[in-house]
Amino acid sequence: MAQQILTEFKEHELSWTRADNILTNSSALQSKFIALQILEQLIQTKWKILPAEQRTGIKNFIVEVILNTSSTEESLRKNKVYLNKLNLIL
Repeated sequence: MAQQILTEFKEHELSWTRADNILTNSSALQSKFIALQILEQLIQTKWKILPAEQRTGIKNFIVEVILNTSSTEESLRKNKVYLNKLNLIL
């Protein structure tokens, strides 16, 4: 049941509009990776049809998340895989 709900959420055409909220507010790393998968799918399939201001906003948001997540040496080590995925998205 939970897997079905996650799959439906990931496949919803507007799920990417919730990714920023998940990345900002979730403490669960699995949730953050789901949000990153959603953004990755958006970039791979719809990036060129998004308005320029949305593309710029997404890029700036990802940069901000990277900077906030890597603000300390401890955080950098603790979140290495997450940061690598963020860099791939960027």
